[in-house]
Amino acid sequence: MLLPGGVFREILDSLRGMNIADPVARLLFRMILGSATQLTPDTKDGLAIPKELIEFAGIEREVVLVGQGDYLEVWSPGGWQEQEISLSNVEANSHRFASLTICTG
Repeated sequence: MLLPGGVFREILDSLRGMNIADPVARLLFRMILGSATQLTPDTKDGLAIPKELIEFAGIEREVVLVGQGDYLEVWSPGGWQEQEISLSNVEANSHRFASLTICTG
C-alpha cells in the first residue's frame, strides 16, 4: 500500500488505541508498522521502493496500481491477476463479506 502521510497517521492513531496485550493486535502492528517506509520522490518524480518490499510483492519490471480511495495498492501483474480471479468468485464472496455492513446514504 502507498498511503499519504495523513492517512498513515490516522491508521497509526487507530493502532495506538488498540490493546498491546492482545496478540492479534501485535500481529497487526508488526504487519503494518514493521514494514512501513517513508518514500520520497526521486529526481525523475518516481518513487524508489525498497528492495525488500519489491521482493515481498513479487515485482519484477512492471507494477499495477489499484486505487483504493485514500491510498493505492501496488501489485505485480501476476499478483493482481490472481486477486481479480479471487474477487470474481461470487460464492466465496458471499461468505467473505457476509459479516460486513455496507450502507448507502
